[in-house]
Amino acid sequence: MTDGYLSGRHAKIADDDNAATNITAEANNLTINGKMVLKWDVVEVLQWLNMSGFGDFKPNFEHHCINGSVISRLNDNLLKEMGIDNVGRRLLLQNEIQKVQVVARQQWRSTILWASEEFRMGPCFNMLPYGFPCCFAACVGKPSIYKLTNAKLNLTQNTKICNYPFMECCGFSMSRYAISLVGW
Repeated sequence: MTDGYLSGRHAKIADDDNAATNITAEANNLTINGKMVLKWDVVEVLQWLNMSGFGDFKPNFEHHCINGSVISRLNDNLLKEMGIDNVGRRLLLQNEIQKVQVVARQQWRSTILWASEEFRMGPCFNMLPYGFPCCFAACVGKPSIYKLTNAKLNLTQNTKICNYPFMECCGFSMSRYAISLVGW
C-alpha cells in the first residue's frame, strides 16, 4: 500500500485491464482523467483504490456503486456495512478517504458558480477602449468584477478618485473584497 497518494504531481497507473489512466495529485487537487473527485464514476473510484493500495476492496466498492459523490460521505459505519471487517485495513482506508474528502470539499468550495463584469460605458460613449488617453472628464476606469463560488463572493471594485474642489478625475483605486458565505 502506498501512503500519501497526494505527494506526487502526476502519475500513470494501470488498472486490471492494463489501460493507462492519467491521475493528477497535488496538495489541494486530485483528479482522474481531468475530473474532480465529486464527478468520479465507479470505475474512477476503483482506479483510486488501486493507486492507494486498497485494490482488494474493489469488489466491495463496485458492488455498492461507490462513486465520487458517495465516497465523500463514507464513514466507518458505512465501511463496516460494505463488508470491510478488518479493523486495521479499515482504519487505513478511512485515513485515505478522509484525504479525498478534504480535497472534494476544497474543490466544491472553489467551484465558480457565476462570474460577471459590471457594464460601464467606456470613454466617448463606448467608442474608445478602457485606459485610452482622453480628457479627464471622460475618465471611466475598468469595470468591477464579481465571482461567486460555493463559499464566497469575490469583488474587485475600481473607484474613481476625484479632486473635489476642481471635480477632475485623478485616477482610480482598486479594492478587493472576499465575502464569506460559509457560517462560522
